[in-house]
Amino acid sequence: MHFCLIEDTEERKLREQLDFFGQMKLFSGWSHNLLQKVLLQCTLVTFRRNQKIYCQGEVAKEVYFIKTGEVKVNTYHRSSQRKRLDL
Repeated sequence: MHFCLIEDTEERKLREQLDFFGQMKLFSGWSHNLLQKVLLQCTLVTFRRNQKIYCQGEVAKEVYFIKTGEVKVNTYHRSSQRKRLDL
């Protein structure tokens, strides 16, 4: 019986994550099976406030989907002026 409770919790988490991905325009029209394959390749990552995720000019090796919270984007131009974009 204890294992059933764990399984139910895991299934609920999986459904919540599939719903999260299914609501994104990027994944609209994707089948449940395909979304599940994408989800199985994902890892939940938590960042601290003001922690850098990417640095301008670096090649990105990961893609992040923001589930909760906010992201601040700063770009720097040759004129040394800083531009800020809040998402």
